[in-house]
Amino acid sequence: MSIVEHQFLSFKNVLSYTSVVDETAVNDFAKSVEDNLCVLGLQQSGKILLTHKSPFTEFIIPVDKSFKSNEHFEFKSEFKLVNAVRARHYGNFENIYKAVRELMDYINKNSLTPVTSPYYSIQDTQSNIFDIYIGISENVL
Repeated sequence: MSIVEHQFLSFKNVLSYTSVVDETAVNDFAKSVEDNLCVLGLQQSGKILLTHKSPFTEFIIPVDKSFKSNEHFEFKSEFKLVNAVRARHYGNFENIYKAVRELMDYINKNSLTPVTSPYYSIQDTQSNIFDIYIGISENVL
């Protein structure tokens, strides 16, 4: 598995949706978002991210403009992850934890300090390609 350091993710105008979603349904949910954002008058402007906040999953969807938060969706003006390690996972989302363990082993082996939980970027729902990002402290202590 190839791991890349010093990665940066930044989006303006994101829709945040938090729900309990089974791991086997992540791709289906992402595809549904892609197909139905137009109902909200929005267009997707970047790859969908997700992270787990047990027992919930937060989906972070970059969109083309701001909107008013409601009881279902939260508007965030910006999402920024400034220093992360990244690994690519090929395969079903429910098998991604092996890649996360390998990424965490790399972080520990290289004496890096993780400061976020994993963020998963859905690169391709058809081919099951995901990028895994873990934020790393820039401090040298």
